[in-house]
Amino acid sequence: MARLIALGLALVGTNEARADQLAARICTNGLIEDAQEDRWRLKANASWDIDEGSSQYMLVSLQSDIEYQLVACGDVGVELISIVLYDLRGNLIMKSEATGANASLVFSGVPTMDYFAGVRLVQVTEPVAQAAIAAQAEHSKRSRWRRRFNEPAGPAAAVAIGLMVK
Repeated sequence: MARLIALGLALVGTNEARADQLAARICTNGLIEDAQEDRWRLKANASWDIDEGSSQYMLVSLQSDIEYQLVACGDVGVELISIVLYDLRGNLIMKSEATGANASLVFSGVPTMDYFAGVRLVQVTEPVAQAAIAAQAEHSKRSRWRRRFNEPAGPAAAVAIGLMVK
């Protein structure tokens, strides 16, 4: 029940979650719920459909005296995923890469300023990714024009990321 509540809260105020993003969001919300038992609090989360080899970022403001945890999940087609933290000049600050569909990164002591926290889709299993694209086209309520031009050209998957503070 708590996972359903967490999922519902994550979906409030965001764009509609398509069928292919649901697995990634459920996974990320499960990691967030588990971390909340260890006194982590959710600061931000997001989800996207991205192509293999691509990244997606969210702008976050971090403070030097706080401990942070980034968690990311992909749908069932993701074989390799990484979490990255860049400063506003594009310099890589930290990276965590994991085999499978989820990764996490715990850190503290970064200078107080804005950063780009992101997830990079390193490797995707082709058949599952193509099924996700088909599900997106079938279940999406978007216009036919958007579906045609937003479908990825190659392997793609849904990813979700969450930022927590302690």
